[in-house]
Parts: sequence; C-alpha cells; structure tokens
Amino acid sequence: MNRTTFLIIVAAGFIPTLLFTNCVKDPVTKSDTAVSPGVVAILDSANFAGKVAIPGLIAMIDFFSPICERCKKFDDTIKVLAQRYNDTSKVLIGKVDSYNKNDSLYNSFVDWIGDFPNVLFFKGGEVVKAGHGLMRVESCAKIIDSLLASQ
Repeated sequence: MNRTTFLIIVAAGFIPTLLFTNCVKDPVTKSDTAVSPGVVAILDSANFAGKVAIPGLIAMIDFFSPICERCKKFDDTIKVLAQRYNDTSKVLIGKVDSYNKNDSLYNSFVDWIGDFPNVLFFKGGEVVKAGHGLMRVESCAKIIDSLLASQ
C-alpha cells in the first residue's frame, strides 16, 4: 500500500475498522441523564461538564484507550467501585475514551494525564488528584472516601 492509498483509507475511516475489529468496547451505554448509582458513566466532550462539574460531587474518571491491555484490566476496578458507591449520588465513576488524543476533552486535561490507564479525581468539577497505572480498588476507595469526608 502506498502513502496515497493509506491516506485515502484513513480519510474514509477504514483503518479503525480494519485494525481494531477484535477490540471490545465497554457494553455500558451513554446516558444523558443525571448520575446513576452503580453505573459506570461513559463520558465525552459533549456530556462531561454536565456530569462532573456538579457542586458537591466527587468524580473518579478513568481516561483510557480501548486498545490498551492495562486499561482492560483496570476496567474491573472501575466496575467494582461503581458498585461500591452505588448507594450514593455524591460519587460518579466514569470513563473517557482517550484513544483519539486530539479530542478537546483529552486536551483539557493533558497536563494531568500520563500513560494509560490514568484516573483523575474531581471535586465539584475541579481536578484534585491524579492516579496513574493500575490502581487497586482500595487505593481508589481511600481517595474517594477522603474527598467525601472533606466536604
């Protein structure tokens, strides 16, 4: 394949389909409603501010790539935390697909984001802590609990 053919294929959007047909995206669907306890919120630039920038809300957001093996492993931690905090509307556990690093949402937090997976903890819409790599459930819960206690 020559460079021109490659550019045409990329412009037409065929590369993601051809290269990543075996990648499985999280089955959780997008929701434009308020925080749903026990559910991992799928966030993007269109709904991020409305879901995270809520006074009194603690949010743990996983910036991940769907082709990252460590991100796939960390997905279990995210789901456990969503279940752990399922009885409160004061905690949001969410994910942002950051595969396309040109996305405006990713670029808004690029100074906080290192390698994938990367977790940002928000309080009332402001980043208060960052976690990098495969964090344990208890480590994340300790941070969330301390942010809840400081309200």
